[in-house]
Amino acid sequence: MKILLRSKSKAEKHGQFKFIFFIMRALVALLAIGSLLGYTMAPQEGKIQPPANVQQADSSPLPHGSAVPRIRVTPQKIDLGKIPSEMVRIPLTIHNEGEALLHIQAVTTNCPCTSVEGSVPQEPIPPGGTAQIAVIFDPNTHNTREEFIRTVYVRSDDPARPEVSVEIVGYVMPPQTFDSSQGKK
Repeated sequence: MKILLRSKSKAEKHGQFKFIFFIMRALVALLAIGSLLGYTMAPQEGKIQPPANVQQADSSPLPHGSAVPRIRVTPQKIDLGKIPSEMVRIPLTIHNEGEALLHIQAVTTNCPCTSVEGSVPQEPIPPGGTAQIAVIFDPNTHNTREEFIRTVYVRSDDPARPEVSVEIVGYVMPPQTFDSSQGKK
């Protein structure tokens, strides 16, 4: 049995060099980004430590008897189906399923065609309580005549879910036109 040994061509060597050089450049870039963000290695633990200005979430369990608010918004998703080119009022209910007062900080949307009717509840929602808000979708803001997806964001002081979202989907029908040639004779 004969084994042939051949040396690598210049092109193969050049390709390997380019790959190794690429990997080295990527590592240097990652180290530079980490350094700019302030990440360092803890010498005694070998773990990555965040910069001093980054506040970490407390992963320790809450002391016995600690009461916190818990937000839930219903419905979580709204499918309006096919709708005419008219404003639609969408009621939402904010629930406090926690054991402390829930403060609503803001209700915002991802598009000017969707807005909150009235104002955000100013009074805190008691444990087990609810608050009602309404959102208005106006397809004429953009002259929308197509499928749409909009999102409503509710921010609160719930430590586990500081922001919840509600998705609104549907299809705006084009206006109906009357063809006078098909009318009564």
